[in-house]
Amino acid sequence: AVDKNTGKILQVGAAARNMLGRTPGNVVAMHPLKDGVISDHEMTVKMLQALFREASKSSLFTPKPRVVICVPSGVTEVEERTVINAAMDAGAESVEHGAFFSRETLLRLAKTRTLWVPTLSTIGNLRGKGRFDEGAVQAILESALRNVDCFVKMGGLIAPGTDAGAWAVPHGIQTEFSLLRQALGAETDTLLEKGTAVIQRKF
Repeated sequence: AVDKNTGKILQVGAAARNMLGRTPGNVVAMHPLKDGVISDHEMTVKMLQALFREASKSSLFTPKPRVVICVPSGVTEVEERTVINAAMDAGAESVEHGAFFSRETLLRLAKTRTLWVPTLSTIGNLRGKGRFDEGAVQAILESALRNVDCFVKMGGLIAPGTDAGAWAVPHGIQTEFSLLRQALGAETDTLLEKGTAVIQRKF
């Protein structure tokens, strides 16, 4: 719910819906992000900032919220980049997964020092299971490995994750380290230490 005279967000989510019909005419409902596509970048950023504040306000010692954002598989690179940019503009400090990130998205992450947790094991653990075409899985994995290599060459911060959806969770971590070593070679431990240090400082 937004005050259209000032542009200020008054409420988000269910609280915003409950305001409809009970407030002055200058308060309107907006849907800046619908079906995974952003129609209003500025309002999406403001909405995310309000949600982040709501998630973090319970304690002075509550860490910044970890954010999971999904987009439909059929979105364009521009639409994908817009969603990620909105999250970063709103204050998200790390991004997890992202095997299909474009070079432009990787460059934005690197330039803003946004930590990337690529969770390669989400792809690697699909190999040899008979559920998907092995050639297709390998092609996706090789693309993700190239993205990791490209990202660190851009100066980006990277940390290990797992198919459990969080960094350093035991399930799948050996697969993750093995795949990261394929991508990063001899510099793997040094590069991961830098990213992991950032996580440990924040959490």
